[in-house]
This record gives sequence, structure tokens and C-alpha cells, in this order.
Amino acid sequence: MASAADPWHHYNTLPGGRCSGLSNLVGVGSKAKWDVGVASEGVDRQARVKLSPESGYWTLRLREGDQYSAGTQPWTRLQVGWSPQRIGVFLDCDERRVSFYNADDMSLLYTFSNGPRGRVLPSFSPCVSDANQKPQPIQLLHHPPVDQLGQVYR
Repeated sequence: MASAADPWHHYNTLPGGRCSGLSNLVGVGSKAKWDVGVASEGVDRQARVKLSPESGYWTLRLREGDQYSAGTQPWTRLQVGWSPQRIGVFLDCDERRVSFYNADDMSLLYTFSNGPRGRVLPSFSPCVSDANQKPQPIQLLHHPPVDQLGQVYR
């Protein structure tokens, strides 16, 4: 059961799929590698898959500290002026768009125009590939408040 303190809540859409304005704010700090986005409710979150809309994921990623890409197939390289410390993820169900912003200056990084239908979950990874490596945290700084049933407060 979801609660307002549960960052892994579902985004329940309103009748007709209306959920415009739902957003997450994710603190990525100065990490050199991460994945941030949303995932369809039905994805296997434990399986290794390509993070793409075809697999139920709409993501932005960073590799090597300065290589930003949108999770398309193939990956879409992005030109980012300077490294954001916070990423804004905006979901517009009416238009089926998922947009990513540099939350430090509110510049648009990328928009998926083939966004999800139905319920989605936040999705992010610190991308730890070495079992001996201690991951730097990714922080979910803001998410829409929800009630005990996972319904978004309006």
C-alpha cells in the first residue's frame, strides 16, 4: 500500500488518463553515472532490459560524467551545457509526454512524445557495476503527494 512517504508509489491517472502536471525532482549530485525516469507499472524491475519506451521505460542517463543520453533505441546523445545537480521529470498523460529538465536552471533536456499509458512508477539507478563500489546516493527530492490508496492529491 502506498503512502505519502513512499517514493515508489504508482501514479494513478484520473478518468480519461488525465494526470498533467505530475513531476519528480531527483537529486543526482555530481555522480558520473546514473539513470532517471519513469517505468510502466507492469515492467519487471529486477530484469536486465534496455531502458527504452519499447521496454516500458522512459529515461535519461549519464555516463562518464559528461555523456548525457535519452533512452531511445538507439540512444539519443544530448548536448548539455553544464552538469545539472537535480533532474526534473514531468509526466503529461493527456499528451503522452515525459519531459526531463535541468532543475537547476529549468532548461529542457529531452521530451519523449510517445509516453506511457496507464500507471507508472519513478525509476532511477545509481548504476553500480562493481560489487565493492559504494554507490553515491540518488535522492528523490520531490514527488506528488498520494493517499493510502496511491491516488494523487489534487
